Amino acid sequence: MHKQDSSGNIGPFQLFRTGAQLSAQFSTNGSSWTQTIAAAGTLVANTLYHVALVRQGATATLYLNGSSIGSVSIGAGVALVSNTTQLYIGGYSSGGVYFAGYLDEWRMVNGAATYTGNFTPPAAPFPDGSPPTQAARSLGRYLRPAYRLPSPTRTQLRTYLFPFLRVRDTIWGGTGKIGGVTTINNTPGSRKVRLFDARSGLLIRQTWADANGNYVFPNIDPSRLYFVVGHDYQMVYNAVVQDRITPDPMP
Repeated sequence: MHKQDSSGNIGPFQLFRTGAQLSAQFSTNGSSWTQTIAAAGTLVANTLYHVALVRQGATATLYLNGSSIGSVSIGAGVALVSNTTQLYIGGYSSGGVYFAGYLDEWRMVNGAATYTGNFTPPAAPFPDGSPPTQAARSLGRYLRPAYRLPSPTRTQLRTYLFPFLRVRDTIWGGTGKIGGVTTINNTPGSRKVRLFDARSGLLIRQTWADANGNYVFPNIDPSRLYFVVGHDYQMVYNAVVQDRITPDPMP
């Protein structure tokens, strides 16, 4: 995760892999990295890790799987640089260097430190919670993928924005619902579930099943057929498809 533009202007922080270890850097002036958390920890290929970079007061700490692997003093009351350099996830702004792996369930929290000491990493996806604040929406203006994908269609944008902006879906919305339970080796569990229109193949919605495997897609058009795909984020099992689903009426 990296903030720097092609002119050399750098943002407040960067989090990166160096060899089989993790490191982080911070900037208070926008022209150089003024603080560094030295490379530490051990990363093994084909293994999922929980990584957290936290600033609390004067100190920034890097956590790997809930354990601190390094910290650095930024200074009490010292502000990190504030600018509009783009945020790159999975690569550098200069190109040519990209993260070879999977990134999932990342979040940024502004205000209070989420972790203030060693912790047990969450075993389930982060909850969607309430609609984002204006500050969170503004952050979206500066997010850019390291690898630029084709621009989404208007229908895809409606799909991505629907859960967050709480707007009515005028194309796929309606009075029907589709729900079910995800199981892993016959045991209910939380996994990502995607809903597609059966005729066009378009992605309509996506959600996470809760800890008991329950998921639901409410307020969808009951006159169409759909199919659902469940994905194992741990990459142990192949995706599972349930086809030709007719929505149930909502209460």
